[in-house]
Amino acid sequence: MSSEFELKILKDKITALATEKEQLVHSLTLTEREEQAELEKVNREFSIRASTIKGRQRSVDSELINTQRTLDSLERRIQVEQKKKEAEEVQRKDNDDMRRRLR
Repeated sequence: MSSEFELKILKDKITALATEKEQLVHSLTLTEREEQAELEKVNREFSIRASTIKGRQRSVDSELINTQRTLDSLERRIQVEQKKKEAEEVQRKDNDDMRRRLR
């Protein structure tokens, strides 16, 4: 009877272990699915963030180019005005010199 009792205990233990194994496999499967879903979510978030940063970078690059063009244009205009003033000053001096000579 002792052997039958041990046999029953071992069968019950095997049944309990098999049940626990099923639960562990189920838990592992759920955990892997959750992990995959979480990884996909994080990947999407990083992808969106990277896309946003790249978009802003393109915008800043464009703004930088436009600002540089405006600056270059303004500098050229200032140079033209400066040359014009210098030419007017030379012309004024020439006119003053001519008036002095005519006196």
